[in-house]
Amino acid sequence: MRHCLIVTTLLYSFFLASGQEVQRKKDETLERFVERFKPEHSTVTHKVIQTNWDLKPVILAFYDQAYKLRPNSPDEQEDHRILAVLFVKSKTNHYQKIFIDTIPTEGGAPTIESFFFANADKDLKKELVIIASWNVQHYDVSGTLYQTFVYDNMSNLKDNKLRFLKYISNKLSGGCECDWQDERSRKAKFTTAASIKDELKRLGYKY
Repeated sequence: MRHCLIVTTLLYSFFLASGQEVQRKKDETLERFVERFKPEHSTVTHKVIQTNWDLKPVILAFYDQAYKLRPNSPDEQEDHRILAVLFVKSKTNHYQKIFIDTIPTEGGAPTIESFFFANADKDLKKELVIIASWNVQHYDVSGTLYQTFVYDNMSNLKDNKLRFLKYISNKLSGGCECDWQDERSRKAKFTTAASIKDELKRLGYKY
């Protein structure tokens, strides 16, 4: 219980920093800016993106964080998870830092395959869509697991955090593109931004 509490405390401390205003230095690159505000025991992963969302300039960063459930155990292997963070520009060189979510370990470290904005609910504003994958290697199955995470637009923040849309996320998750030892195989349904956008269009959403 104590070791689980330590891991939870690290995440909770980072979550508390969500919503704070941070300053970008003059002529500072995107990479150096997000590096300064990285969580403990993490490195920047995936390309840092600067774009507009809901007509607001934003920077989207992903951090690969190493952790142990029992941090004092030298024999325990490190796991990896990804922390997704949004920096929303509030004024010149000032940004509000918003915690998006934790992409968890699923038998292995996650990889960010793609992210984009698309309408995935009843209003006309676009949501943030993240596609993550995990390498699957077990004695009876191997392949790649795909999962989709959809987050509501910034007008519906909850406790300075983007709101996760569970229902549509589950509908858009690709599942396992895998081969089994008994010669069964399966293709994942949604693995790319294009395939998810096509499904959203089929469901009646305008992106």
